[in-house]
Amino acid sequence: MTLWGWDRVADRRCHRCANDDVGEDIWIFDGDTLTCRRCAAATLLGEHVGLAATATYRARGGRAVRPLIAYKERRDDWESLEAPLVDALHESLAALIESHTLPEGTLVAPVPSYRGGRPHARTLTALAAQSIPSLTPRLDLLRKLRDIHQTGMGRRARHEQSQGAYGVRWGARVRGRAVIIADDVVTTGATLNACANALTAAGATAVYGATILRAVSPPPVRPVTMGSGQMAVRFTEPDRHGLIPCKGDGMVWLRFGCGPMCPYVLTAGPLRTPTPHIDVNTSWLCTCGARHDIHLARLGATLRVTVPPRLPAELLVAVQFPHP
Repeated sequence: MTLWGWDRVADRRCHRCANDDVGEDIWIFDGDTLTCRRCAAATLLGEHVGLAATATYRARGGRAVRPLIAYKERRDDWESLEAPLVDALHESLAALIESHTLPEGTLVAPVPSYRGGRPHARTLTALAAQSIPSLTPRLDLLRKLRDIHQTGMGRRARHEQSQGAYGVRWGARVRGRAVIIADDVVTTGATLNACANALTAAGATAVYGATILRAVSPPPVRPVTMGSGQMAVRFTEPDRHGLIPCKGDGMVWLRFGCGPMCPYVLTAGPLRTPTPHIDVNTSWLCTCGARHDIHLARLGATLRVTVPPRLPAELLVAVQFPHP
């Protein structure tokens, strides 16, 4: 099932921020969890306290968050958005409880709005948590101390602006407890981390994040091997049928993660685009020894790419055509 073009977050994802983007080059495996480069670096820089976050869906690009903005700002037919958004947040909360074996009475608190404006996270949290008996909602536990606007900001700027922007109303209710912070979307994790720092300072023993959507960066430009040298190509995410435009004969590169607990992202290629009606079947070997089957098929002016068992959203593809 998909919502508004969103895809499910892949099994191979960062255990801290739910990032599943194979556009990232460096991943760290510490024995039982996978961490993306950004979260590993953030931990070293002291930007967060070890927060682990989940998300149900993921999507690329600014248009992906339009349903969330419509609900947040009560635009258009926003009331019809509420039920699927609640279901998605409920699923994220349930997955977090199961994966971390959270205790009975775990608190759940929404990211607060400034002076009560746009209370969308509060509403969604109240509805999503009411059917999970092990959770104790505390809808006013967190407060926003100053208004901040992060649209268009980079990762570091978001973290710097968010620090100190949130506080805890009743520290005694937090001390010695596990707390889940609930929000609609996670992009860089700056808001969740700032809330987590406030809760930890108030005495929370563990803090987690549950969100509806994981925003993913635009597909990257990456260097790839071509003959004895390298060239830069732009990767593209296939549509949900695994298709990308293909206007003729060229070379293909694929990026995909090896497995849920392997740190390697493979760049397979160059492979020649198949001729119509003659598919290309090959395999690619990971450094860890795992072998992955690759299937390319030419369908008119499109190329279908398959690397089982991955979904199209778990692949990035680049096609380079010869210059005229």
